[in-house]
Amino acid sequence: MGVSIRVLVSALCLVIFVGCSDDNSKKGPEQVQTQDSKSQSMAKDTLSKEGKDTVQAKAVDTTKKDSTAAVLTDSTILGIRKDFPMPSGRVINVLITGIDSRLGQKSARADANHVVRFFLDSGCIEIISIPRGTFSLIRKGDTAGGNIIANVRSIFGQQRYIKEITKIAKIKSVDYFIEFGFSQAMGIIELLGYSDNAASTLRVLRSRKAFNTGDHQRSFNQGQFIRQAILKVFDRTDGMMGKVGIRAALALANTNLSYDATSYLLGELRKNGFSSSTHDRIWVRMKPNYLSQMKHFNFDSSNVQTLEAGIEKKVKGMLEGDRKTPEGYSKKLQALVRKAAADSAKNPAKVINALAFPYQQKAWMQVKDKKERALVRDRICTLLIDAFYRTNKPIDAKTVQDYLNLEHEAYGQSTK
Repeated sequence: MGVSIRVLVSALCLVIFVGCSDDNSKKGPEQVQTQDSKSQSMAKDTLSKEGKDTVQAKAVDTTKKDSTAAVLTDSTILGIRKDFPMPSGRVINVLITGIDSRLGQKSARADANHVVRFFLDSGCIEIISIPRGTFSLIRKGDTAGGNIIANVRSIFGQQRYIKEITKIAKIKSVDYFIEFGFSQAMGIIELLGYSDNAASTLRVLRSRKAFNTGDHQRSFNQGQFIRQAILKVFDRTDGMMGKVGIRAALALANTNLSYDATSYLLGELRKNGFSSSTHDRIWVRMKPNYLSQMKHFNFDSSNVQTLEAGIEKKVKGMLEGDRKTPEGYSKKLQALVRKAAADSAKNPAKVINALAFPYQQKAWMQVKDKKERALVRDRICTLLIDAFYRTNKPIDAKTVQDYLNLEHEAYGQSTK
């Protein structure tokens, strides 16, 4: 993609990586995740554990600069901050959730949880990052670690999940929600300008085993990625290509946030002084509060490979034999499409049943080869469009066609 595509994503940061666990690929869609021992120990003071985490980055992210050259170790500390700004005036709360979902699985575990608070009159943004292992009561007497926020979404549904998030984040309400799975996250990250290393970026943002502080560092990393991405693209969201990107990002996700509402939020922030250079107007807060050691990484595209290499070195052998390959995923998806194509002549309802959820997941985003991806995407969409028309569902057919046209415009990839 060219430079123009890189300015596509809105500052609402539909950019978050899904929080799919890097060690849960063998679990069924309704199995309950448990809190790992690293996460449970995070309430303890770990300030004395210097030098044990050796993943290094070429740059450090601070509230003032995102490009200061430095090598990071566990001596980089984030304690319990009490000096966060306290903006006044109107505030809009947007809940961004990364859903743990794989091809064809309708799992709804909330593995990434972030509340982005837009203080419109003050021109400020606060990102509240909540680790997936944060306690939330599901079953009394559960001693296996299943009482965590990640499981509330899958067991009780979205409304209960939102209610629990408001308690943990200590906010009055959630005004908008944005949810997406792994494949959708890949597409959003590519829109941000990570066209050649979106998979690496997502792997870095999903990683927890490489860090002493486990899930808490992962959640903090994701919050920092949101912050850096907002600063990166904010000043370029009001042009024509930026508007296309906002629409594309919204279309990729499951959300009640409209294009008009997004434009309004961005406009109000801009009017009240927020810009890509106002680093002190956007910050990341962890809730619940933890006293812990945190690394501040720079997630610029050029630094992702360095981060990934460091993570790979630390976790080498841990995930061997448990990681699905892009090639295997592509073959599975193409087999699904071939089966649907064979059924299309006589059984359009079967086509819809087979492809509607992969379409919702935007499953083709995980196909590594861009030309092959475009072919798979167009085939899924055209099969669905035809099946919807033949089952007297013209509105559904038009929805898929409109999305396909938008993706052609945003990504510049078409088989036509």
